[in-house]
Amino acid sequence: AASPWHLYWSQNARFYTLAQTFALVGGGLLLRGLYLDSVRRTLAGLGLLACAALTHPSAAFLIAPLLVVPWVVRFLEWTPPVRSRAWGWFAATGLLALVLGSGWAFRAWTTWEERQGIGSPVHLAKTTGYLLGPLLGVAFLAGAWRARLWRESFVPLAATLLACLAAAAASFLVRVSAQYVFVLQPWIAAIAGLALARSPAEGASQ
Repeated sequence: AASPWHLYWSQNARFYTLAQTFALVGGGLLLRGLYLDSVRRTLAGLGLLACAALTHPSAAFLIAPLLVVPWVVRFLEWTPPVRSRAWGWFAATGLLALVLGSGWAFRAWTTWEERQGIGSPVHLAKTTGYLLGPLLGVAFLAGAWRARLWRESFVPLAATLLACLAAAAASFLVRVSAQYVFVLQPWIAAIAGLALARSPAEGASQ
């Protein structure tokens, strides 16, 4: 809440803050559903994430990576708890959402490409770095490195890193400013917090 990035958009009558709110609450419900094996929470989280994308297309930078996490899990041979119904619903619903939303995503991308013009990765790096700040940026890198092997942080860490990579890749094709990755701000802050968190092993030993 003290971030100048968040304070700026909270004072503007545009949809970025509302999209972030849907994404934050939906992402929180999704993570709780996966960790607690709650199908209801998992589906409710996915529904709110869909509302975030409908509120502003830039939310897709977070939502699309979240939906592919179950398949990244399989590729990396990182297995969720045995007989997890929530993970099964997450994988199936995520795949369905990607298929059904592909047409919408293509139309949104075409419109964006026509409006935004030539890509500039330097512009994305400068605008995001300025609003994110060096302290939070360095803490994010430290948190990501420290928690890369923690089972508990796998989903938010993988989704956030994939989202950053997706935005960086898109910036080579169209002009992507910091406002289009604003939805990632609380997720970046959460990963940054892992730089100071106890490891699961340390917590268990206490």
